[in-house]
Amino acid sequence: MKSSSNTKTVIEAAAYLQRLTSETNYMKLIKLLYFADRYHLRHYCFLFTEDDYRAMKLGPVGSQTKDILTLNDFYIYNLSEEEQQTIKDSVSLVGQYKIKVKSDSTRNLSKSAIEALDFSVSNFGEFDTFLLSDITHDYPEWHRYAKDFAARTVNSIEIHPEDMFDNPATDAPYIAKYLKGLDPFKDDTVFLKSMKQIYLYGDIA
Repeated sequence: MKSSSNTKTVIEAAAYLQRLTSETNYMKLIKLLYFADRYHLRHYCFLFTEDDYRAMKLGPVGSQTKDILTLNDFYIYNLSEEEQQTIKDSVSLVGQYKIKVKSDSTRNLSKSAIEALDFSVSNFGEFDTFLLSDITHDYPEWHRYAKDFAARTVNSIEIHPEDMFDNPATDAPYIAKYLKGLDPFKDDTVFLKSMKQIYLYGDIA
């Protein structure tokens, strides 16, 4: 059986987001989790969900996160019995594109993960899923594939997490339109360079 160490983390994070926002649309929850993971990587040098990210037409998606929150039968079948039961007990469909995630626990969420989730809600929680999709298209980890998606030569392609340390172009259109040109992720470039170095090589040269 396949083992996914991030199952409980994803479920607890999604439930935490629901408690903060009352959001049931799993597409929006997936995007809010991406924003939280992006923040966490840039500040703590790892993705707290331990997920594998892919660029898709509507933006970056955590592969396991999507499979868990959409109740992908094939993915769940290949998990351990314990993880299958965890998902069955915690995630339920309550309408088209809508889910309810039941978990009052934050045992698998570190203080830094909570910080990242709070950041995501504070900066992106007010937007609907399609506006969030637009905003994600400005970030380098997705934007590097913009021409491929425009040409319809790809449906899904692996994201390089190190790209998440980079900032969007100064004229990024959706950040300008929806965020008044103020990227919530903006940090000191020297700090980001150091974090990227640690992520890639484990130390600062």
